[in-house]
Amino acid sequence: MNLAILFGASSYEHEISIVSAITMKKVLKNTQITYIFVSSDRRFYLIDNDKINSKLFSSGEYKKSKELTLKQGGFFVDGMLKSKKVEFDAVLNLIHGRDGEDGKIASLLEFNGIKYISPRVEASVLSYNKLYTKLYAKSVGVEVVEYQHLNKNDKREISFECPVIIKPVRLGSSIGVSIVKSDDELEYALDVAFEFDDDVRVELIDGKVWDMSHAPTTIHQIICQNMAVELGIFFRDRNCQTFVCPTDVKLDAKTVVQPDNLVVCRREIITERCIEGAPDLVVEILSPATELKDRNVKFKLYQKHGVREYWLVSPAGYVDVYYLDNGQYNFHGNFGVNDVLTSVLFADLQIEVKNIFRGINNVAGA
Repeated sequence: MNLAILFGASSYEHEISIVSAITMKKVLKNTQITYIFVSSDRRFYLIDNDKINSKLFSSGEYKKSKELTLKQGGFFVDGMLKSKKVEFDAVLNLIHGRDGEDGKIASLLEFNGIKYISPRVEASVLSYNKLYTKLYAKSVGVEVVEYQHLNKNDKREISFECPVIIKPVRLGSSIGVSIVKSDDELEYALDVAFEFDDDVRVELIDGKVWDMSHAPTTIHQIICQNMAVELGIFFRDRNCQTFVCPTDVKLDAKTVVQPDNLVVCRREIITERCIEGAPDLVVEILSPATELKDRNVKFKLYQKHGVREYWLVSPAGYVDVYYLDNGQYNFHGNFGVNDVLTSVLFADLQIEVKNIFRGINNVAGA
């Protein structure tokens, strides 16, 4: 069977979809796979199976691949004289979130007569929007958790006493979700949720909210430890201090974060309890549960508060480096396992990226 995997698209879960697609090479070992990538601007690309990796997409190199056109009966590579159809038996919709789960892709495939594996249009529309799901469930006699719906333009008043759970209406269960244990945490939780959606849901569960956070994975901890070693060696005899999570960083009166690794060069903001102000360098290690927050909410948060350099480390084997210039983050580079990572802020800092990921192969299944 030749299975076309459709992935990517215009979604906050874009990167997670890419990781899922790459993983399918290991899962579907006995199946012929055709990779069709949907870019953030909703263009289709035929991806070479031998070249597919995370860096191909984060660096923009995928744009050198053949661009496809969706027509009646399938996907086509357009030539000067004729179009050539991409051959496959069916499409597996592996797009996470918007475009893939809301019914858009299902509609396009059905309209163009293409066989596909995915929830159908009606199921996608009802299940993607949590408000619609609750309304439908109630209409057929299913009990639902008590909730309140808030729009971005509504007054920020909730009818429940804390603790409550704040969730975007149209995103996955872990994205933009906050557990609000007291009233003074509400504003920040709503800011986070409204970064991802114009509508949110406030839920109360039997008067109790359970802490659903989990310990970091062993791969996360190996990377964090390796990064701490590399930064520690470089800054050992310099006028800067390195820290690892959990270290509270108080960016303002209402905002406290705990980056995975950080470097502070202003001694006056290092107190016994926490860091009171913006670190010079912040490192966040990505995971499926945190990647969207790290790339969107925290990206804007660190930019706003003046963190001078921001590194995003992917367990897939690369590091994205951003530096602050005139109040805006600029992209410095994407560094893979065969590269030497450099910094704009610390000009003589060089780290062999392979050292950051040393040891993760010791984890079963990695």
